[in-house]
Amino acid sequence: MSPSSSGKGGGGAHWLAARYGLEAELMDVEEERTVPAPQMIEKMMIYLRPALEENGDWQEVSALVGSTLKHGNGAMRQRQTYEHAGRLQDVVHLLIEETAEGADPT
Repeated sequence: MSPSSSGKGGGGAHWLAARYGLEAELMDVEEERTVPAPQMIEKMMIYLRPALEENGDWQEVSALVGSTLKHGNGAMRQRQTYEHAGRLQDVVHLLIEETAEGADPT
C-alpha cells in the first residue's frame, strides 16, 4: 500500500513515529518511500524555514531540533539510562535532573 497526499496510510506512519521516535523510518510521501527520521526532519525543517524566519522563530526551533537530533529525545535518554544502569531509580533521577534544569526558578 503506497501512501498518498489524501492521508491514506497516515495511521501507520503516525504509529511508526510514535512507537520508534527518532529511530524510526518515516514515510516520505513525496518520494513514496521510508527514510530515517532525522532525514525526514531535516527535509521538514527546510520546508518550514521560510515561515519560521518570517515569524522570528527559526533560531529557536532549529536549535531545539538540532539538539534533539544530536542528543535524542526524552524517551531515548530514558532507555539509554536504563540500559546502562539497569535500574528504574536511575531513570527517575534523570527525569528529576532534566525537569529541574528546565524549571523556571522564579
